[in-house]
Amino acid sequence: MAAFSSQQVVVQPSGSYSSSRSRCVRVMAQKSLPVRKPTLIDVPVSNHGARVRHVIYHKGLEEDFEIVSPMEFGGLGSEQYKAINPQGKMPVLLLTNGTILPESEVIVQYILDKWEGVGPSMKAPTAELRAIATLAARIHDQYITP
Repeated sequence: MAAFSSQQVVVQPSGSYSSSRSRCVRVMAQKSLPVRKPTLIDVPVSNHGARVRHVIYHKGLEEDFEIVSPMEFGGLGSEQYKAINPQGKMPVLLLTNGTILPESEVIVQYILDKWEGVGPSMKAPTAELRAIATLAARIHDQYITP
């Protein structure tokens, strides 16, 4: 297994940069974890991962992705996995250019954008319907299965 190192940029809601870990969004870039195709770290019983897997399967992208267990990286609480996602959560998508995308909503939007012309469209046709879809995902993620 390759050595892991991650670069973290912390952005507070105000847009200012800070080293504070509270009330911030982490954007992670990985430069030493080579993958030959996008690799989803997930397990079959994950509700959040199910959203991502559904998009992959519905668009017919199974051949374009690897899906692996976090156990291949020592498990969610391991130092090796936390080098990928310091929060120790899943799903996480590893891209071939070394970028790491945590959070199911972010991963789904990436897939829908990147493979927009492949398979059926899964984007709502209007801005209002896209906002409602995003709201449903956000409520699920923050209040139903935190």
